[in-house]
Amino acid sequence: MLSALSYAEFASMFSVSGSTYTYTFTTLGELAAWMVSWDLILEFLIGSAAVAVGWSSYITRLFADAFNVSLPISVTTSPVRWNNRANRFEIVSGAIINIPAILVIILLTSVLVLGTKQSARLNTVVTIAKILVIIIFIFASIKYIDRANYVPFVPPQTGGEYGVLGIFKGAQQMFFAYLGFDAISTAAQEAKHPQRDIPIAIIVSLLVSITCYSSVSVILTGLAPYDSLNTPSPISTALTGHPNTRWIRIIVDLGIIAGLTTVVMILLMAQSRMFLSVAGDGLLPHFFRRVNRRFQTPIHSQIAIGAVSAVCAGFLPIDILGDLTSLATILAFLIVHVGVIIMRFSQPNAQRSFRIPGHISVPILGAAVSVLLIVLSGVQSIIRMLVWLGIGLLVYVVYGRWHSHLNDDGLSTDASEGASKSNVDDFGSADHPQDKEMSGRHSEKIPSIPHSYSHTAIITSRPKSIDISQLSASGQTKQE
Repeated sequence: MLSALSYAEFASMFSVSGSTYTYTFTTLGELAAWMVSWDLILEFLIGSAAVAVGWSSYITRLFADAFNVSLPISVTTSPVRWNNRANRFEIVSGAIINIPAILVIILLTSVLVLGTKQSARLNTVVTIAKILVIIIFIFASIKYIDRANYVPFVPPQTGGEYGVLGIFKGAQQMFFAYLGFDAISTAAQEAKHPQRDIPIAIIVSLLVSITCYSSVSVILTGLAPYDSLNTPSPISTALTGHPNTRWIRIIVDLGIIAGLTTVVMILLMAQSRMFLSVAGDGLLPHFFRRVNRRFQTPIHSQIAIGAVSAVCAGFLPIDILGDLTSLATILAFLIVHVGVIIMRFSQPNAQRSFRIPGHISVPILGAAVSVLLIVLSGVQSIIRMLVWLGIGLLVYVVYGRWHSHLNDDGLSTDASEGASKSNVDDFGSADHPQDKEMSGRHSEKIPSIPHSYSHTAIITSRPKSIDISQLSASGQTKQE
């Protein structure tokens, strides 16, 4: 909730795509923003792979529950797993590749290539369906609850697990489940009234999610002992131990598959929109900002993202993917909290359609909790994150700093106009003739992906400070 409030305040100040990247650029500068964008690759791209692995597990359970067909482990499981106690990877006997996880990413990448309007319709239908399934699961499973499973309510600590410490470690992993409002803010330019709609969407989606997660968790831990639920498909696992639950399992499997489908789609979309913003500032090659003339989506970037995500989903275990995603999410939340604090002092009079109550106490508390959860993530997870950030720093030194628009002298003369012209020209791809007319006939109105905003335009025009009113006004002009 603390993170959602900070995101909502930032979203009320901006009407451009980029999410945490945009917020960091205006508060901490280009290098910090680039490192955040590199962190968000783990949050979105690796997160989509992790959810796809869970999707594969429920597909396997659906075939078993509905058709009594057991899909072979060789094509539904990652060939490696991580041993937490030994801190090493182990080979999974008989496992070769997770084909269902790969297929769902390929399918959803194809949907996203066709445009956000088609994606939005699919997302709306599936969201309604999965909420109905959650309601069915709750009321159909209440009679199977064994109150003895709630005792002790906080299990004693065993080998670094459970207990009070286990609650905080569980909260760290649960950050993986709250990527939604971060993904929402990456597509701010695609909202009709972003400074009003995005904060409302963030807060409402969080409240609905908390209600659903809490209700399902209470029912789930009452259905089966807590130590039996550490599987990729815990709800089906819990119901399997009760008689006459086959029809419930089938409905739940279908609903969860539908729900995970939309999550994978949103994360894949968020990654491409974030790349669009970063490439607009010159920190990534123009390849990532090309928008197809026919579908009006970043086809080339979307396909590349889908390919990498599919490979990760096919060969990596869900625990490694989930840990990396959760840690990346916490780091992004920490930066947003810090950014809100900075903006309260550096831009106290900036227009905010939503302001966090309690001055800066909420973002300070949120930042403190985020730091605590990062520390509790474990040494191995932190090392992986540091290595990944080190690679990102190397990419910035080798490519980003030399191609950044902050190096363009022309931007300082007429920042906004120059950025807008540059973005329009780059929508067409010289390598793809069908895209060439984009900058002329279709540059004024792009329904799916409005003109990308270059943050460096405002920074170069105001080297000592960044006026948020300029940023918001420029984004709104692109919308109109």
